[in-house]
Amino acid sequence: MKHIFIIFLFFNIFLNKLYSEQLIRRVTGYAEVEKYILSDNTSISHYKNKGTWTDNKSNYGIETCKGTIVINPEGTIIDYLLFCNGKDQKGHTYTAQLQRSTNMDAGTGYYLYIDGTGTWKRLIGKKCNYAINYLDDAYLTTDKCNIKK
Repeated sequence: MKHIFIIFLFFNIFLNKLYSEQLIRRVTGYAEVEKYILSDNTSISHYKNKGTWTDNKSNYGIETCKGTIVINPEGTIIDYLLFCNGKDQKGHTYTAQLQRSTNMDAGTGYYLYIDGTGTWKRLIGKKCNYAINYLDDAYLTTDKCNIKK
């Protein structure tokens, strides 16, 4: 019985790897933030950015993001509503909703594709991870998404 379980586990992992792939995107650009600072030092920010991206499938494109971020006096994100629109070199487009709860200087989060055309249509409903770093008003992200072939 133990050997059957090991064989089943091996084939399950092997087949999962065989029928899935990873999409890795690198996004760079510049961000702008307009802030309101409340009397308790909570900040309400209107965030927008504009950048370019490449992926591990030889695709490239542009992306813009807009949204609202609320940060408490301790520096913790308490509300985050951010959407990004992108377009690849073929003219196919996507829209993703981003989510994050880490520090604004650098951190991790995830995004959910909520709309897409062409090759992006198959990613609608897919949740992917990202990591972001800032240097002054420049940002650099790496996105990773496991997708079915």
